[in-house]
Amino acid sequence: MKFVQLLASAAIISLPLYVVRCKSFSWCSSPVPFTLPELLILATFFVWFFWRILSVKKDKKPVQRLYKRLTGPLFWPLVLFTLSATLAIFVLTDLRSAAGIWKAYFIEPALFYIVILDLSLEKKSIFWIIIPLLFSGLWVSFLAIWQALSGTNDFASYAIAQGRVSSIYTTPNALGLYLGPLVMLALGFLLDLLKNKEIKSNRSKVFWYLIICILAFIVAIILSKSRGAGVGLISAFAAFILFAIYPRLSIFRKNLFRWGVILIVVAYFLVNILVFIKIDSFVAAYKPVSQDSIEARFCIWQATKNMIGDRPITGNGLAAYQKVYPSYATCYSEAHLFPHNILLNFWSEVGVLGLLAFLWICRDWIVILSKNLKNLTAVGLVAALVYLYMHGLVDVPYFKNDLAAEFWIFLSFVSFFGVGKFKNQDL
Repeated sequence: MKFVQLLASAAIISLPLYVVRCKSFSWCSSPVPFTLPELLILATFFVWFFWRILSVKKDKKPVQRLYKRLTGPLFWPLVLFTLSATLAIFVLTDLRSAAGIWKAYFIEPALFYIVILDLSLEKKSIFWIIIPLLFSGLWVSFLAIWQALSGTNDFASYAIAQGRVSSIYTTPNALGLYLGPLVMLALGFLLDLLKNKEIKSNRSKVFWYLIICILAFIVAIILSKSRGAGVGLISAFAAFILFAIYPRLSIFRKNLFRWGVILIVVAYFLVNILVFIKIDSFVAAYKPVSQDSIEARFCIWQATKNMIGDRPITGNGLAAYQKVYPSYATCYSEAHLFPHNILLNFWSEVGVLGLLAFLWICRDWIVILSKNLKNLTAVGLVAALVYLYMHGLVDVPYFKNDLAAEFWIFLSFVSFFGVGKFKNQDL
């Protein structure tokens, strides 16, 4: 199990290194394109698989336990989510490109989810995986800070010209998309440590590690100057505070809180629906002196509305948006990979079925963690979901190698809380 754990940790630390591909090396040749994190994730899964086979020969109970774990509260929405992605391969798209997206954004993260959930429940702890996950964000943040200090950026030279950083990514917004949820996870875990009356020597090291991570993440996000990340962080911090105090409220105030959450969620979706329906009016009314990111997104959403109008059930299919976009472009000619809105992203790529499955997953995410709000790591996971939705108003918080893997890793944490009850010190 230790070797599987080491492989899983290496895969997680390397998640942002999806820019390292087989084709990047002259000596690497493969009929199927893959990245460094993909290779490590698959290696982790197969080593774990053979380890489980060997354990079955000795005792069948581990398999029975694994079956119960995987058929937990998130089983059916995850099955539907994966099924919708599989069907989306065959919708008006290049089969090879679609299969690559399907493999990297759905199947491999799902396999990794199985491994992490099984090992976490076997160890009765997610501590082992939180540390390397945060480290993946830490080295990315340090690189971003170095870019700001040195004034150089080999990954996105235009960003430095704008006074922004992007770390290893080609766009500054990608930095916030990856680091934002990690801020909330680290904050929740840190406060869980502080709840203990005494912090032992090893926990003291973890305490300072978490402090460094949180500060580095926030500084890197600030240096990226991503407005979407800023809104996401403010909203997530507010959600963290509110959900953290929820267990201490009276029954009456808890009921008010629940209704308040419902109203906020309804308002969020109503705003998205209103903008989608009235997007033509917004495009006509918003006329800046020079084109900015707001106008660009209005134009992209207008084109997406016309696309979805032609295929409202199936969407465009995986890897098809950029190819289809020019036929629907209105006031913005550059073809992006995705619509830059969390709901439109899923609707366009995996259709109504996939969008509903994603919403089902998020609903269960909240339901499961709402039963564990005395644990501040669980509160951090709730705040991380809030961040994804708020930053996702104007960006793509799932459809990228590292973001898809991060999302499924967070799902394994949610399932960990859903399958059994654990004390803070077990985390």
